[in-house]
Amino acid sequence: MGKRRTRITIETDQIMVARRVVSPVVAWCPKCETESGMVTLTQAALLCHVDRSAIQDWIHNGRLHVFESPETGLLVCITSLGRMSDRLWFQAIAHTGEQSSLAT
Repeated sequence: MGKRRTRITIETDQIMVARRVVSPVVAWCPKCETESGMVTLTQAALLCHVDRSAIQDWIHNGRLHVFESPETGLLVCITSLGRMSDRLWFQAIAHTGEQSSLAT
């Protein structure tokens, strides 16, 4: 009598979500003229889903408010970041709407 073999294959998928909680520093924003949450350039890039160079361009063009001190380094105002993020969101919707109207 021959030996019987049974082969069992187990496939698994694993998804890992890594989140880092952004804890803004509260500091005075001279442009907003009020206290505001401030985050680093890297945190700002993560929040807006862009790279650091985009954040640096927005700072250079005056679109984002910044605060700089020897203790904290360069920080980005969350209020101005939120306004910029809203603009990106509306631009994306407008762009999507243009594409769908062209397809019809």
